[in-house]
Amino acid sequence: MRVETGKEEVIKYSYICDICGKGTEHHRVCSICGRDLCSSCTKFDPRDMGDYPDKFCGQCFEIGQKYLDRIGIEQEKWRDEAMKAANIDKEKRGQI
Repeated sequence: MRVETGKEEVIKYSYICDICGKGTEHHRVCSICGRDLCSSCTKFDPRDMGDYPDKFCGQCFEIGQKYLDRIGIEQEKWRDEAMKAANIDKEKRGQI
């Protein structure tokens, strides 16, 4: 039997928020500009209810807010049109 002893090298990555300079355990990146973010500097679109919502820094969130509002309006229009089309299709097939 042979016993080997040695020093195990462990690589640990740490991330620093590009906005406030604090260290962060969870790596978050702005979806627009790619800056590393801590939890207090991360902004989310309140309409995004998915498991992995887009993350934004404050500056990109402010710039993009008017576009996010417009995207939300267009998504609602599309959803309404899709529902109407689905109901018309069901009526044609006699399911309603």
